Amino acid sequence: MLPDGETLELSAQGQLIRDDWRQSTLAVYLKTPSSNLARWVPKGLLQDNQLTTLSVGGALWLRAAQGQMHSAVLRLDNFELEGRAVHAEPLHLKKSANTGFLSTYVWLADGMV
Repeated sequence: MLPDGETLELSAQGQLIRDDWRQSTLAVYLKTPSSNLARWVPKGLLQDNQLTTLSVGGALWLRAAQGQMHSAVLRLDNFELEGRAVHAEPLHLKKSANTGFLSTYVWLADGMV
């Protein structure tokens, strides 16, 4: 649960290989609410910069096996970033929905490797 009362959803499934954990498999799902995270960013990270709004609600699906990430999907809902660097104009980015994909699967004639 986040400090503002919103909840995170997290699910992780996998198979652990004790002798070599890098050969294990893992599937992760993470869903975050569209909360304003700016107030929880440590001031030391920002130095003299200002961060007014950082809202990044969305979901992440990730699959990894044999020490490598095989696929990932990131969906951002209502992304918003507002702030200002010390000697720069104010910045305001806002996007209602974005989706990104990554896959390292190789397709062969008889299927997926």
